[in-house]
Amino acid sequence: MKKLVAILLFVFSSSSYSVWSAFAHVTPATESEYGIRVEFAEINQNLNREYRIKIPAIGHGYQKAWLVLTAQPLEKSGAELRAYIWWKEQPKARVLSALEMIPKVTKEGIFYETLLSEDEVQNGYIYVDYPHEMFDGGYYYSIELRSYVSGREASANKAFKPLAMLARTFGTPPALAHGFAIFAQRPLRTKRRLTGR
Repeated sequence: MKKLVAILLFVFSSSSYSVWSAFAHVTPATESEYGIRVEFAEINQNLNREYRIKIPAIGHGYQKAWLVLTAQPLEKSGAELRAYIWWKEQPKARVLSALEMIPKVTKEGIFYETLLSEDEVQNGYIYVDYPHEMFDGGYYYSIELRSYVSGREASANKAFKPLAMLARTFGTPPALAHGFAIFAQRPLRTKRRLTGR
């Protein structure tokens, strides 16, 4: 009888952990919803762009963070990464590497920080979860790094598109107008490099 009760309790808790936990798909548009501030700064403006990414150590002491690189972008669901971290089940978009990140302790707090190339950012994720199966609640997070690059580019293009249009209005050749718009973005990119914003 005791064995039967123990089995029932195990099955009940196994089926309920998914109810108590929730997946958080983190992008610039959802940061405020989940209370996460991702610092994403372009530090190299040459042909080989690099980005410094810094996030608070969410759930430090209980949860861990992994830098995950995949062969293709993942679906929004994020359950694939949980299955990979917990049970090593490969998702459809094959995981190339999943490195546990080491938290850094500073006067401002505890953070995870990494430096990635532009190619790595395109299929890169910072995944935060318990290191093994837990019958507990709370969020588990997947930070989609490429959304920060595309968001910045869209913002920059929107801000400087009127300049290119103005140049075309005065009969400037298209190639020169495009170059003018890129040149006009340099002060903004310098500010982003220094401030991370």
